[in-house]
Amino acid sequence: MASLPAEFAKTNGCTFSKLMGSGSGLGFNIKPNFGVYALMMVWKDGQNMEAFLNHHDAFLEYKSHCDEVFTLVGRAYAAHGTWDQIMPFDIQPKETNTQQRMVLTRASIKWYKLFQFWKYVPETSKAIAKAEGRILSIGVGEWPWIQQATISLWESEEAMKKYAYSNVTHLGAIKKTKELQWYSEELFARFIPEKSIGNWSGLSVSLHF
Repeated sequence: MASLPAEFAKTNGCTFSKLMGSGSGLGFNIKPNFGVYALMMVWKDGQNMEAFLNHHDAFLEYKSHCDEVFTLVGRAYAAHGTWDQIMPFDIQPKETNTQQRMVLTRASIKWYKLFQFWKYVPETSKAIAKAEGRILSIGVGEWPWIQQATISLWESEEAMKKYAYSNVTHLGAIKKTKELQWYSEELFARFIPEKSIGNWSGLSVSLHF
């Protein structure tokens, strides 16, 4: 796994990439899960992306060791913050024929704030798992405990916003984030899902167009 990030980063047409591990359960756990990984890549165009998915030797080798692979293609329509001091996404118009939404949140946690941060994670994990309109979600990260990200897919923008702006537990976590200044860097992005390939935990995830 240590050699793959460099291979993926130099792929033709790829402008940004991260190979991330996950925590146990839904990923929001201090105990790592060495069986589940997330590969996020930003592309100049669909042609380069398709070439990578179908023909890239390192990626095909990676897939050959997997029991299950799920790929979700999305177009960013809103984002703010930075990841490694840059904004990796090219923001596109929101026009779409699908109701579903994908959300990515990512943060680097200040090392002296780690205990305070992880104390609140279990409650937030339970809240998103029970959220109405959530299709799937997972907690992932570049470095265990310190650099964390959340990927989630929602039935609609309304469901996504209801959780983000009305869920008491989530609002409490946001308040704590501001009060305690947990993060040294953070990024939030929303995407229009355009294509899905494969299964997620044995289930076929279909997009509604």
